[in-house]
Amino acid sequence: MFHNPYSLKFMLEAFYLSDVGTFHPRKTFSGAEFYDRLRELQNKQWAQDTVAAGIQFAKSGDYSRAMKNYNEALKIDSYNSDAFVAKGAAYVNVQMYLEAAEEFDKALQIDPDHQNARKYLEITKTKIEEASKERESRNLEKSDSNIHPPKSPPKYDSVYSQLKSLLKNAKTDKSVKKKKK
Repeated sequence: MFHNPYSLKFMLEAFYLSDVGTFHPRKTFSGAEFYDRLRELQNKQWAQDTVAAGIQFAKSGDYSRAMKNYNEALKIDSYNSDAFVAKGAAYVNVQMYLEAAEEFDKALQIDPDHQNARKYLEITKTKIEEASKERESRNLEKSDSNIHPPKSPPKYDSVYSQLKSLLKNAKTDKSVKKKKK
């Protein structure tokens, strides 16, 4: 392939590479830079491990411990988008949809391409709309019940009739007492 026995040496010199070890040029760090970069990488990993532990708590249904882990991860690395997504998912599981949407938004501010955050935000928005429609229909039912009081359920008919007769007796007793005075 190479006919010149010195071609490797010329290429190494031309690209300022060493013939020992790697062909990638190395950036040297000062002691402080190395320490700061290492600490940053360790914190990111620690935060990610804390999020993973929180996810395990959430899977077992222990959302309070899961939230503690997610909050701890965010104290360690405040730019951990996975912690915001996991926190949002926990909020969805306890039907706190507005809080969940806020967490997903925070994750997307940090990482606009985070697929889970985007997907879960859409699902959460749908759930918010459904909850809003359900609340509106319940309000309409309440307003209708104010116009037309609901009939008592069949299993409570006897109790309802007893209460009704007690109320009638109480009204007649009051009217009788008023007439005597």
